[in-house]
Amino acid sequence: MITRQDSNGRQCLILAPNRSADWQTTKRLIIAIALVSTLIAGGFTYIGAWVILPFAGMEVLALSAALYWANWNQYYRQVLWFEGNEVRIEKGFYRPRDCWRWQRQSTAIHVSEAPGINNSLAIHLAQGATRVAIGEFLNAHDSQMLLKTLKELGLNTRSYSRDGDLTA
Repeated sequence: MITRQDSNGRQCLILAPNRSADWQTTKRLIIAIALVSTLIAGGFTYIGAWVILPFAGMEVLALSAALYWANWNQYYRQVLWFEGNEVRIEKGFYRPRDCWRWQRQSTAIHVSEAPGINNSLAIHLAQGATRVAIGEFLNAHDSQMLLKTLKELGLNTRSYSRDGDLTA
């Protein structure tokens, strides 16, 4: 998902994974599955197969951990700031953990087709020998939109490759 904000001569692109469910919905799903599992394990316990109880608990715990991890990754953000002659790239969960500041005129786009069946693009911003991958979680349509938006914001494409080889 790409969100663009323009204000007072500065542009901001917010890149985020598509999120099908928020944490509240995920918690409701976990509770529903836990209730069903408890009912089934309770039935088995009633007929004397009490050994099912710990496995039902571990199953719900493992599912909860997996859904929590998946939900946490949905809050990853990449924020690209374009202010005057500066490009700033920030990456992180809830707050920036990594940050790069470059001059806009010396920043280039390197593009290759990402391996896989969805035909998305692997997009890197580069300055000199430093390359930063952006939008690696975007689908094919969103990665095409990102490339178009970056070009609109004045960045030049330095290389494009169909097989993943970024030699120009």
